[in-house]
Amino acid sequence: VLLDEINLASAETLECLSGLLEGGSLVLSERGDLEAIHRHPDFRLFAAMNPANDVGKSNLPAALRARFSEFYLKELEDRDDIAMIVQGYLARVNPKPPTLSIVDFYLTARKEAETRLVDGANQKPRFNLRSLSRSLEYCADTTQLFGFDRALLEGIQLAFLTQLNTASYDIMNALIHKMIRAKTLND
Repeated sequence: VLLDEINLASAETLECLSGLLEGGSLVLSERGDLEAIHRHPDFRLFAAMNPANDVGKSNLPAALRARFSEFYLKELEDRDDIAMIVQGYLARVNPKPPTLSIVDFYLTARKEAETRLVDGANQKPRFNLRSLSRSLEYCADTTQLFGFDRALLEGIQLAFLTQLNTASYDIMNALIHKMIRAKTLND
C-alpha cells in the first residue's frame, strides 16, 4: 500500500489507519461490514508527503506520525538525475526529446524563482520536480492530439507560468521561448 499525501486524507481515514497500525484490524463500517478485517502478518505501509510548509499541506497528528520512520529527501539538482526523469516521461512519445534543453530550462527556472520571479501574491514561486513532472506528463498525454512541440510548450507554460504575476510572467515566457521553443524547433 502506498499512500501519497496522507496528510490531505480526512480525519476518519487517518483514524482508520491509526487503528490498523495499532490494533492490526479495521472494520469498514462505511461498506456495511460488521466483522473486522485483520492485517496480513507481512503488512507494511509506506507513506510519502511533502513538508507541511508546502501549499495545502498540514502536519500529521503526532500519534500517527510517531508510527512512521521519517526520511527527508532534498530536491534533485543533479542534471543527469533530472535528465533520467525527463527521458522517462517523454521516451514513449518522442525517441529523441530535447532532454538537455528541458533540464537546463528547469534548473534556470528554479534559479529565477529564487532571485527575481514572484507569484500573484508577490511571493517567490516554488518550482520543483512536481512542476516539471506535471508539464512532462501533460506533454506525453497530449502529444498525439497536438504534436510533440506544441504539447511540450503548453505543458511547460501550464506548469511554470500560471502562478506568476504579470512582470514575472513576461520574464518566464521569454525564457520558455528561448530555451524550449527555439530548441525544439531546431532539434
